[in-house]
Amino acid sequence: MKQPMKFILMGVNVFVFLFIFFRFGTVDANFYAAYGGLYPPLVDAGEWWRLITCTFLHANSYHLFNNMVMLFATSFYVEKALKTPKFTLLYFGSALGASLSSYLYGRNLPGFVSIGASGAVFGLVGALLFIVLRHKGRYERLSMRGMIFMLALSIYYGFASNGTDNAAHIGGAIAGFLLAALLYRPARISGQPKETDQRNTNSSSANLT
Repeated sequence: MKQPMKFILMGVNVFVFLFIFFRFGTVDANFYAAYGGLYPPLVDAGEWWRLITCTFLHANSYHLFNNMVMLFATSFYVEKALKTPKFTLLYFGSALGASLSSYLYGRNLPGFVSIGASGAVFGLVGALLFIVLRHKGRYERLSMRGMIFMLALSIYYGFASNGTDNAAHIGGAIAGFLLAALLYRPARISGQPKETDQRNTNSSSANLT
């Protein structure tokens, strides 16, 4: 199977949601604070694994569905561009960046609990923004104008909605952009000399003249 990681990530998210639903029924923020959610007092107590586990938890089916649709749509391009190993590193790096941003924002807010994959998904959006920028404004069907509009609209929707962890969204987008800058290397067109070869050729020509 080509680009398998997005399906694995989606499968794990759906499995965790269904397991909690059928095992515990409808749960609330107190449940997620106790079981894997990003709850700053317990992170401070040493449960740093919550920075990752929180990204596989969702409040309800609507929350899950929206995140999985966005995960599929964005990872289709990002996993194709980076290939699966680098895509996996970028996804979890973005998830960690989103959770750290959320943690720093919420650590002084009483009762703050954060869950959901949207921070990591925003990391994929940030990565796509870099990839489109690296290709001078267009990558396959994506354009720079469209990417900026999508990112701005998503952030605006988050601020306009109650209970949205905007710190995670912004932190994830920044982390994804920076990680893509480190990990992404455009595929070289067959027959096109490498940049090092071009520099050497140019240098040789200059020396000859």
